[in-house]
Amino acid sequence: MAESKITRSQQRTPPPPHFESFSYISLQAFALLPSGSSGNTGYEPDTFPLLSYFDIFKRAAPEFQRRCADSSCWFFDDQAAASAASSAMTEEFFREVDALEARVALDPKATEKNVALPHLDVEEPIANTRRLCRLRQEIMAKHGFFDVFTQVKGEENEKALNILPTVLQELDDVKEKESEIAACFRGVLAGNLFDLGSADTAAAFSRGESGFESAKQRLKPRPWLLDDVDTLVDALGQSQSSPRYDKAILFVDNAGADVLLGMVPMARALLRAGVREVVMAANEIYAINDVTFEELKELMPRAANADPSGDLARALADGRWRAVSSGSDLPVIDLRGVSAELNEEASSVALDRLFVVLEGMGRGIETNLNQPLLCDSMRIGMVKHPEVATHLGGSMYDCVCKFLPRVTT
Repeated sequence: MAESKITRSQQRTPPPPHFESFSYISLQAFALLPSGSSGNTGYEPDTFPLLSYFDIFKRAAPEFQRRCADSSCWFFDDQAAASAASSAMTEEFFREVDALEARVALDPKATEKNVALPHLDVEEPIANTRRLCRLRQEIMAKHGFFDVFTQVKGEENEKALNILPTVLQELDDVKEKESEIAACFRGVLAGNLFDLGSADTAAAFSRGESGFESAKQRLKPRPWLLDDVDTLVDALGQSQSSPRYDKAILFVDNAGADVLLGMVPMARALLRAGVREVVMAANEIYAINDVTFEELKELMPRAANADPSGDLARALADGRWRAVSSGSDLPVIDLRGVSAELNEEASSVALDRLFVVLEGMGRGIETNLNQPLLCDSMRIGMVKHPEVATHLGGSMYDCVCKFLPRVTT
């Protein structure tokens, strides 16, 4: 490969790579966790057993190495330096993962303090999917790699914005409000295929097989593996003068089609169903190809301008559609560590008038799948790891739409 120089003028200062580096975030337990869930007992973020995740992370490593080695994305003087650093990064990651796996094999019950939750004294198993995500990011940062997916996120955002008017117009042509909401679920699931943290979907993306319309056509027919779509449709199927919910908080996942063609139309459908405020919660810090809070704030006005109905533009202008930082820096989420701003949003309305969506395989399936909240909530995502499919009793690319009614304690 020919040498590719990057000038100093092209460099930018990356944001900090993990929680220890951004002390300006005040982490708190999520205000919607039931009583007793914020400490050592009552809340288990991880849905599945640990051991299946070691192979998942190893399979994904080549995609991360490839992204890191691309000097057009990174701050190395030439391609050789970027490639050498990415190889060293990958070798160290494999060594650390193998060491963790060996420790778990020797003592499956071994625990240590979770340093990512400094406001809590939490002992956890020495390895879990959250720790493996953080380990990968820390090793990447150590070798000089930060937001390695920033270029592909930008490219996919532009592609999605170009077809967003068509997607929204198609939803406008749906006559029944309930049908529009159900159609939005298909869009969210199709968009969720843009996931470069999964070896299978990353390979499909490289082959050009992750287009939004083709993904919708390939969705499995309903009923899906976990299918509570009709429960939400029924809950929202009231007149706008007497809506079921006053506010919705949507935890979003990936950039590109996922957030723009999936979750933005979902936000609009909820507003049209009478939900007075829709808040989209995104990561504070980059993780894989997930959209960040700052990126989302920049995308929302452009998405609003693409809406032929004008509904999004009006909601954005009067503050009824807005973004908030979740406080997270991972593609999964531990609800014991979120931002104060998110908790302010969650505490500003009666619990029986609030609705939460955790979207994506990381936030809504691999973590928090079965965790009820103090308000009604839903998990939406596509299964993109064979190990996850096995644990759920399903198969690859199964769809999950799980509604959890609120608990009162």
